Amino acid sequence: MMAAAAQEFRPGDRVTWLYETRGNYGIIIPVAGVVLSVGAKRVKIRIAYRTYGTREWRVSERWVAPENLRPREMDVPQVDEVSERV
Repeated sequence: MMAAAAQEFRPGDRVTWLYETRGNYGIIIPVAGVVLSVGAKRVKIRIAYRTYGTREWRVSERWVAPENLRPREMDVPQVDEVSERV
């Protein structure tokens, strides 16, 4: 699959961030997100996640490399609803 350029994404786009865990163990975790802004080399996304052992969702923003993003069509209320409220 070809690497995506940052310009291919627009604010409001639903994406999946392919997060590679630290330590280079080869574990990649798909994380649902929404594009907030696009820079020259990176894309700023909003994600929602749960910390281990809790039921509460936390919202975070990350600057990520566009080659680690894929378009997402599936609705993920924890991310999409937060983005619509903000």
